[in-house]
Amino acid sequence: MTKRIGILVVLAAISAACASTEARQVKTYDAELQGMLGRNEADVTALIAKSWQFGLLDRWSGDNPSVEAVLKNNFRRLGFTKSEAGRIFAEPGAYRVLLYTKPLAREEVRTGQIDSLGGGIIGTEDRHQEVTNGFIRIVFKDGKLVHVRVST
Repeated sequence: MTKRIGILVVLAAISAACASTEARQVKTYDAELQGMLGRNEADVTALIAKSWQFGLLDRWSGDNPSVEAVLKNNFRRLGFTKSEAGRIFAEPGAYRVLLYTKPLAREEVRTGQIDSLGGGIIGTEDRHQEVTNGFIRIVFKDGKLVHVRVST
């Protein structure tokens, strides 16, 4: 029983270390993109897709979209709230919204029974891989970056 608790503590420590690494990555991406507000679409998308190697997950565009239109086109992951949509899309213009994703961390977890000597019992081991993805949602108005949100 003590060994199982020890293994759980070690796994929790590893998870915490990975989480802090992911949090630093998210902060780095966010800080760099916040500094690019007002830049043109080609520069921003080149940085995200080519330099950082994020893949485009979803996109939509519209001229002068209403809050209802924004919510209708909302992404499953990292969607807009009603108040956020009202703020971001308040000014008339041609809007383009892009959602990018990229795996930030992969962790293989093994579980199973341990014998009295601390070794694993053959046939009881189970493995699964946990992937933590990063997401970047960007909004362009008339070809210029006006909003960024980065999350895991």
